Amino acid sequence: MASSPRNVIYLTPSGPLLKSISNPYAPVDAQSLLLVSYSGINPADIKHATLGLHSSVAGYDMSGVVLCTGPSSPFLPSDRIFGLNPAFPNRPLYMGAHQDYAIAAGRFWYELPGEGPLAADGLFSLLGLGFPDAGIVGEEKQGVVIWGGGSTVGVAAVQLAKAAGHGPVFVTASRKNHKKLKALGADYCFDYKDGDVVEQIREAIRGCGKPVRRALDAVGVGSFSEREEFGRSSPGMAAACLEQEGGVELACVLPVKADARYKLCFATRDPESPLPMARMEDPEKWYGMQEKVMAWVVKNYGEGKYVGCPNITVVKGAEECLEAMVRSAEGKSSLEKIAVEHSL
Repeated sequence: MASSPRNVIYLTPSGPLLKSISNPYAPVDAQSLLLVSYSGINPADIKHATLGLHSSVAGYDMSGVVLCTGPSSPFLPSDRIFGLNPAFPNRPLYMGAHQDYAIAAGRFWYELPGEGPLAADGLFSLLGLGFPDAGIVGEEKQGVVIWGGGSTVGVAAVQLAKAAGHGPVFVTASRKNHKKLKALGADYCFDYKDGDVVEQIREAIRGCGKPVRRALDAVGVGSFSEREEFGRSSPGMAAACLEQEGGVELACVLPVKADARYKLCFATRDPESPLPMARMEDPEKWYGMQEKVMAWVVKNYGEGKYVGCPNITVVKGAEECLEAMVRSAEGKSSLEKIAVEHSL
């Protein structure tokens, strides 16, 4: 099934391109074959090539209609589902989102909209924050810095941090996005373009009278830099905002080369992985955390507690998809989720 020639967006080591394939896709075990309605664009769709995650169909999150299922799939034909397939080396073609047919595999699939796995991993797994309403045990009522609040990960992180009872939430974003981010749960907003933005945040933290030792960098700009250059990177500036005494906890969506203390969102369960990713000490606990957060998101989506990304841009066809992928990877998509309407 799904074996006729068809277009896909294929990620090469040097970037994405349109390619035709005829590989047969048939679900097994708990998998489902999906007729893709929309795929979501993320900076990682291109940026992950720098981590060796390429030579496969690009894209991670998608929604669509189930055509047929493996014998232990939780879904039925005609179900409309949303979810994502994770990233790992040598990922099969059938798991990529930017194609008209794909296999929904793994545990992050739901019958209602849900999003934010990277944000959940950074906040509740790597930074150890609690989320009582979702049944996640951890530290409660902590201040947190979220660098890159206008990104899709940042938007999710702001809402999840506030819903979990944490604060103050200090957020960097373009000035035009401050009002919307405050409506989503940010307590303080700062323009990352200001030359003294780090000192502005540190002064605000001093003013709140409570130390803040945790930050989530949702963009990872310059994360591979070292020495004095690291101080101008987004993880370097996010870390510099924090109270240094008592230890600093920083999670980033890309590897941080300058300091091994800092943690990478979406840890790997493969101890032999060549990627510079955090090691998952307890895979079942990690998956359990993700499932609890996603269950909370699905239950509360659109109910005022979680609204997702406030701006959705829909593009159509392969050419517009490729253009939007480049725009997203270059950081030109702000407070916006780009969805690709299929077919390609």
